[in-house]
Amino acid sequence: MSITERLEMLSNLEEKYAVELDREYRGYGNEIVRELIGSVMIDSQKHAGLYKAAVMLASGKSLVITEEEFKLLEEKIKLHIEKEMI
Repeated sequence: MSITERLEMLSNLEEKYAVELDREYRGYGNEIVRELIGSVMIDSQKHAGLYKAAVMLASGKSLVITEEEFKLLEEKIKLHIEKEMI
């Protein structure tokens, strides 16, 4: 199995986990359990996105963005990091 195939498989698994968690635990009456499961679901969605990006990189997809897009992205990421450090 190639690295790209492995990453695609992992992305699909994480997406499947997120859907299953949403479907299986959405109706739980305990708000704390719902919040915890929701956080795990979001984490699986995040992992799936990271694997998808890795697949694109491994496949040679272009990372080209404009200077304006780069500056905006840089500002948003810096702001995110600052908020995470609070």
